[in-house]
Amino acid sequence: MRPRITLALALTAWGVNGCATDRIASTEVENELVGVVVGTAEDTASLVAARWLLADSASTLFSGTTDSLGSIVATRVPVDRDLELLVLSQAETLRIAIPAGSLLPGDTLRLGVNLLTDAVSRAWEYKGRKGSLPVFGDSLARDILGLPFSWPELSAPRGRRSQDVTTILQTLNLQVRRGAEPPWKHLDALASDPSRNLVRDSAFGLDLAQTLRNQGLARDSQRLVVRRLDSLSGEQGRLFDAWDNAIQAGDSLLLVELLPWLGQPEVGWFLRYLKDRATSTGQVVLMQPRPAMPMDLVTETARRLSMRMAVRALQDLSSPPLDGMVLARLLDEADSTARETFQFLRIEQWFGRDRELDELLEPIVLLERSPAWSTTAYVEALDPAAMLAVGWIFPHGEPLRKALEKRVGDLGLDLRQYLVWNDPGKVPGL
Repeated sequence: MRPRITLALALTAWGVNGCATDRIASTEVENELVGVVVGTAEDTASLVAARWLLADSASTLFSGTTDSLGSIVATRVPVDRDLELLVLSQAETLRIAIPAGSLLPGDTLRLGVNLLTDAVSRAWEYKGRKGSLPVFGDSLARDILGLPFSWPELSAPRGRRSQDVTTILQTLNLQVRRGAEPPWKHLDALASDPSRNLVRDSAFGLDLAQTLRNQGLARDSQRLVVRRLDSLSGEQGRLFDAWDNAIQAGDSLLLVELLPWLGQPEVGWFLRYLKDRATSTGQVVLMQPRPAMPMDLVTETARRLSMRMAVRALQDLSSPPLDGMVLARLLDEADSTARETFQFLRIEQWFGRDRELDELLEPIVLLERSPAWSTTAYVEALDPAAMLAVGWIFPHGEPLRKALEKRVGDLGLDLRQYLVWNDPGKVPGL
């Protein structure tokens, strides 16, 4: 998206969370009217190595590249003129502006630049920059989100936000990215349509469940966050129910997304069969030696890998099986590989990253598969066991370990960080 019109966004010093907390004693530097701007820029994650500009109406005063945390620092900033901070990534431009008077000499202004602050910026400019920006931001943010978070909370840097604000901003990002239209257009539509907001979206429960899963929160902690959001929204339990339904339906949605024919009503029995198998895999992995992680994080990570491995085994099928039992042996092989994977790979590296783990395993799983393999032919074979023995050998034991070592090394990942070693002295390359 090309950068849109330049805005002069007024931020009063008290309107950005804790923005003037670093004031220093009067010096000659203060008399030169200078300040410090510290910011964080983000999309669904930190905008790393993105170009940023701090400009006034006439020229660019400072420029640079965000660091590995998406952070921005500008020192000796003039405080007697209107300024605007822009962060330019390949996908979009995010902005927030600082008018004369927002910074006092010697102050440090801390701010967060995200999709919501950009939306408020553009709307406030369109309204002619009338009135107080924090008041305007409070009102518009509530229209967009359906929640009463204040402008200082929403425009605070990443590390200074509450769990609830962090969660809702990440959920907003998921909703925006799911659509085909540009993010700014989607947010403008939410801001201008009183019948629409984030929490009223039909997929809000799914997006919220995905956000909390990505954060790695244990299920009990997730419930506390959702109940607080539900209370703030005034939806009287609807948000909690939407989230709970999404959690319950999450496995089915994943399987149907990967293999659409699993959504046909007549194979509901087979869908349940696959989910039950995946749950069993999660329970077995839970009993393996593992780091101190919440139990539900372990079982969910193992369960979701097991479902993706099952899809690997079934992906050649173009229609539902007439008899799922003939596939049991093939699925046994897939489940066994899923369980053994976490004997060799550190499970804590993969929570919420089952898609990435599946991609890492893909060449390993397919390595020994015959080019002539057909799951359809396997289902119809007179001797499916014999066909499986010569057609698709899932990796197990030492071959699986060695294949994982090579794959992790080829990808440039830290072997010590990603692999489990009974004898660290035997780690290749150490």
